[in-house]
Amino acid sequence: MKSSNVKICISVAILAIFGGLLAYFVMPMGGEGKAGQKPAQKALRVVKVKGGKSAKKVERKVATRGRVAEKGGVKKGVDSWGGKDPFATDIDFSFDDEKAAQLSDDLKSLIKELNASVAGFEPDRKRAYAALQKLLAKINAVGGGSSVPSFVKERALKAIQWVGSPALPEAIGFMADADPQVAKMATETAMDLLMDFDAKEADLVEAIKVLVKLESLTPEQCETIMFTTSSFKNSNKVAVALEVYDAGTDKAMAALSKNVDFIFEEAEAESIRTRADIVRYGKDHPDGEGTDFSIKFQ
Repeated sequence: MKSSNVKICISVAILAIFGGLLAYFVMPMGGEGKAGQKPAQKALRVVKVKGGKSAKKVERKVATRGRVAEKGGVKKGVDSWGGKDPFATDIDFSFDDEKAAQLSDDLKSLIKELNASVAGFEPDRKRAYAALQKLLAKINAVGGGSSVPSFVKERALKAIQWVGSPALPEAIGFMADADPQVAKMATETAMDLLMDFDAKEADLVEAIKVLVKLESLTPEQCETIMFTTSSFKNSNKVAVALEVYDAGTDKAMAALSKNVDFIFEEAEAESIRTRADIVRYGKDHPDGEGTDFSIKFQ
């Protein structure tokens, strides 16, 4: 009797396994569509990109959404629930209708050009920087920027933040703006860009030579400058120190004095007290020897 029960249990188990396999291979996947049809989320969309007589085909796994080709290139598509194309950038420097109504046609055109430079799969920073410079030239040409709404300047600063360290001089240019909010935003932007690891050291040195002369900087911001300087090669450390010594504000000088042992070799920091000491240090420690602990960013 026990033997018969065991055989029955084994038979039931085999049937259950067979039934499961049958359902897996025969029934439609995802519970919808015809049998054997692949689910939408695994579909490959083919995008045609304009390129001569024969269009180049690019496969992209994008579920049921995608981009559509039309004259002039590829435009943004929308997904099945009307949302934004997941492959489009979120960068947008335009304004709402109320603010746009306050702008001249020239400004509208330049902002449109700036937006065009950051659209698509791979925004072009060089193109964006060129468009930004044209916009800033227009801002400065209109009464030195005094008659341009502050919200335009703030949007330009957002573009500067996006472009990165190459636009550091432009950020510094806004630090003396008559609008305190714009000036504050420009100062914060400049301080952030000083910490950009992609920045070229030579560009940072030139920017710092300007910054150390500005009375608007706080002691903390001056210390940020010294922190950045500590990563430079020896000749650039000396160049910054001499600029501070010759033309820097009292706050910049205090930050230099406080961080001498951090910028230069600690063992020699005690001997650096005068301009001549800074010059001597540069002669005794050429780039690449001894105390050059600079971080090579480029």
